[in-house]
Amino acid sequence: MKELFLSATYTDQKDCIEEVKSKLAELGVRAWHFKEGEFYNGRIDIHSHDRCIELVEQIPNYLLIVSYRAGAFYEGGDKSYNGLTVTHSEFKAAFKATKKDQNRRLYPFVRKEVWNIFNTWKDLVNRQEYPENWEIDRNLFPLLSDLKSLSWIDTFDTSLDLKEMIAKKVGYFV
Repeated sequence: MKELFLSATYTDQKDCIEEVKSKLAELGVRAWHFKEGEFYNGRIDIHSHDRCIELVEQIPNYLLIVSYRAGAFYEGGDKSYNGLTVTHSEFKAAFKATKKDQNRRLYPFVRKEVWNIFNTWKDLVNRQEYPENWEIDRNLFPLLSDLKSLSWIDTFDTSLDLKEMIAKKVGYFV
C-alpha cells in the first residue's frame, strides 16, 4: 500500500481530512495524520511535533491542506523551525526532502477563499495599507508566502471539491 503524510490543522478541517482519508483509502493509499492512533507508535521519547517532522521526512508523499487557521506553533527540538507553526514546519521539512529526492511528491491544496485573501493582503502590504480585521489567521501568511514560490498550487472551495481533485490526482500518489 502506498502512503502519504496528510498535513492539515484539525479543528477547522475535520471535513476535508475525513473526506480525503476516505477517498485515499478507497484508492489504496494510506494517509498518516497526527490524529491517527498509530501515528505515535507508542513513542514517548520524542515531542509530538518532532514526530510529525520525522514522519514527513520518512513518508515519500506529502499532501498539505490549508484553510483558515494556521495551527499551533512548533515546540519541538529542531531550532530551525522555531517561530513557525507545526503545519509550516511540516511543509518546510517536506519541501527540503523533496528537493533531495526527486521521487518524493508534494501536493499543496489551499482553500480558494484563503488564497484570494492572501493575494489581496500582499497587494495591500505593497501599498502599505493594513486592514484592521482579517478573515484568516495572519500566522498563515508565512506558509502561504512559501507556497507562492512553488510552480503549482491547487485551490478548492469545499471538502467535496477537494476529494474530487485528489481522486483525479491519485495516480501521482502511487
